[in-house]
Amino acid sequence: CDELFVLNEDRVNAICDGIIERDLGLNIWAYARVNTVNPRLLAKLKRAGVNWLCYGFESANEDVLADVRKKQKINQMKEAVRITKEAGINVMGNFMFGLPLDSEATMQETLDFAKELMCEYVNFYCTMAYPGSKLYEESVMSGIPLPERWEDYGQYSPNAKPLPTKYLSYKEVITFRDKAFREYFTDECYLRMVEGKFGQAVVEQ
Repeated sequence: CDELFVLNEDRVNAICDGIIERDLGLNIWAYARVNTVNPRLLAKLKRAGVNWLCYGFESANEDVLADVRKKQKINQMKEAVRITKEAGINVMGNFMFGLPLDSEATMQETLDFAKELMCEYVNFYCTMAYPGSKLYEESVMSGIPLPERWEDYGQYSPNAKPLPTKYLSYKEVITFRDKAFREYFTDECYLRMVEGKFGQAVVEQ
């Protein structure tokens, strides 16, 4: 289990070469960053049986990203998706709602961007200040109310308590996240893409 497999290109190449040499016939997925992939490496990953790559896109608003020290740019995200799909690898996109500078407008921007990228699968998360993280420390110092029970950190717990933003309550963030799931997975363009790639049974599922 690797939190970020596609990071060091030499290491990735060595592991993929070992898998290819042994002809293991794997069907696996891995985490990557938009700035750690290139066509040559993606071709190697595909040969090794990596059929899905998961990218943490987080937000489509560069001001929101910069505020949480994320240096990736929108054009990098688009290019990573393009070359990944060209390599025959499916894309899982992770997106965050409720980052500190998020508003209804910036979260909608992120949802629209997710639809534009047309990832084969997405995860929509609410921003949580997990103990041990920089965000947790900053939240404590700012006096932001945090969950008192571990279960309240669960993304899909009925008592989930993500962070509020500068403009929104945590309940408004959850409401938008749920709306995003419904919109994305019922979008006609998305469902046509899924049917074309995976068949009607997957659409029904």
